[in-house]
Amino acid sequence: MRLFIFSLLAATVTANMQTVTVRGTLICNRERWANAKITGGESEVSKIEPFIRVTHHCKARHGCSRASEYDVPREYIDNGVYDISYLSLDPTVHNEKEHCN
Repeated sequence: MRLFIFSLLAATVTANMQTVTVRGTLICNRERWANAKITGGESEVSKIEPFIRVTHHCKARHGCSRASEYDVPREYIDNGVYDISYLSLDPTVHNEKEHCN
């Protein structure tokens, strides 16, 4: 009997695809890096914690790249476009990682 109840519960819990759309312009050394639009998604049972990760070479050491992460407000999950306007890649952000070859 327990196996049947567990199987029934497992079958009723399904993950939904959740998406966020982000639009903006990346800036490095006071120059535009073009209009960026990033769309991502993930299947989760609960709400996702959306963020964007931008991998770039702005102010990185020779042979290295920087990966910067920026939070996206949860109200934009499956709802409209989050406009970051201008995002400067010059400063180091708190959770940034550097990858070198």
